[in-house]
Amino acid sequence: MATFMDGCMRAFSRTVFSFVLVMSANMNHALAQAIPNAGFETWVGGYPVSWGVSSIPPIFTITQSNEPHSGISAADGQVIPYQGGFLRPTLSASFPINTRPQALHGWYKFTSIGDNQFYVRTEFYLLGAYIGDGYFSTRTSTVTYREFTVSIDWYTTLTPDSVTITIFVPGGGHLGTRFVVDDLTFRLPSDVHENGWSIPQEFSVEQNYPNPFNPTTKINFSVPTTSFTTLKVFDILGKEVATLVNEELKPGSYETTFSAKGGSASGGDGKDLSSGVYFYRLQAGSFVETKKLLLLR
Repeated sequence: MATFMDGCMRAFSRTVFSFVLVMSANMNHALAQAIPNAGFETWVGGYPVSWGVSSIPPIFTITQSNEPHSGISAADGQVIPYQGGFLRPTLSASFPINTRPQALHGWYKFTSIGDNQFYVRTEFYLLGAYIGDGYFSTRTSTVTYREFTVSIDWYTTLTPDSVTITIFVPGGGHLGTRFVVDDLTFRLPSDVHENGWSIPQEFSVEQNYPNPFNPTTKINFSVPTTSFTTLKVFDILGKEVATLVNEELKPGSYETTFSAKGGSASGGDGKDLSSGVYFYRLQAGSFVETKKLLLLR
């Protein structure tokens, strides 16, 4: 009986979910480059604009959260009971795109019950053919916002014309499992520029220039082998203020820019940084090096 009811529940949920996606399609069409409603600021009738949800009104698995990472709201997904089973939260958006992002980034909080996962998947298409994808998953609960990164694997050298992002709890749902998600962004290849053609012989990170700086400075570093690489900036108390690089890089020498103004160019939280001493740390494989930089307003 439970299996039959669960099957009916899934079928009904898919029907409602598809209807909401159709209602959102026209809104998505004009947003070729940006992720539509990426900060989940706009809601109509209990639904996030431009996103499909796995709700069966008046039961909503996705609701507007008053716990934003930035702005005024976020998307709150919860496993809820339904007819002797459970409805699992799902968010999905499909929209046009004409670039090849290196990664999808976002911020989340998660409560895992019974080993449930938080799962983010992105899929890229060209004329309906599947040409790239990536995913992130975790079972680790966090009561404060953490950044997730979906590194994208490309299966051709072609540029996609559409993309789908899906955020959900897979498998069997357990009551109490919950995620909050906010501030989605694509990281484009232009965020980190490769310099020259020679392959460096060792890992290294150079002193930023100019230093002191206001409000931007450049950081050069080298990666001799294909490595998952992070370059992060911290304040003097050790709090992370920006993520400049968080992806797999091929061998080469790279340059990236850190901006203390607004945080947007630097991967920060949207707030201007105050004058003072900061530190940037490069980590690639087993290599880790930290250097100091000085912001003077």
